[in-house]
Amino acid sequence: MKIVSKYKDYYDTAMSMGIDKTIVYERFQKEMKFEKPPNYDKIIRDLYLKAYGSIIYDRDRYPWNTKNKYQNQIYIIGFCGKLYLAYNFQHRIENQILSSKTFYSAPSVLGYITEIEMKHNQQELVYFTNDYDGNIPSNNQIRQTFEQNILKQDYNN
Repeated sequence: MKIVSKYKDYYDTAMSMGIDKTIVYERFQKEMKFEKPPNYDKIIRDLYLKAYGSIIYDRDRYPWNTKNKYQNQIYIIGFCGKLYLAYNFQHRIENQILSSKTFYSAPSVLGYITEIEMKHNQQELVYFTNDYDGNIPSNNQIRQTFEQNILKQDYNN
């Protein structure tokens, strides 16, 4: 297989296995308008309000004072006719980003939160969002964010 393209991606690694010049693919970019599914804006707003926040592990319980936290945010990523939910966690100390990790499934998000709890077990963890101050979201709440109907549909049209 030979790929004719102005850019490279993951599939170009297959070229290291050899080239069959009888099969030629021309790769190009094509922008398409995305038709939002019904209730898309409401669903995204609700997900954002539930998932955007900070896991605070220092003594000060308020995000405007805290120096040590894991700030998290969700993203919707479209790829090949599907929408995927991504949770991003940024470990920050005094507004300096120490690390950034992104997860695409409920088990990996829950595993990372457990990792944070174990790493900072001497501190009390507090979860703070725009209008909520309290416990880390439950396993069920996080799993529900990944089970939204808009994530199960195909958008190939």
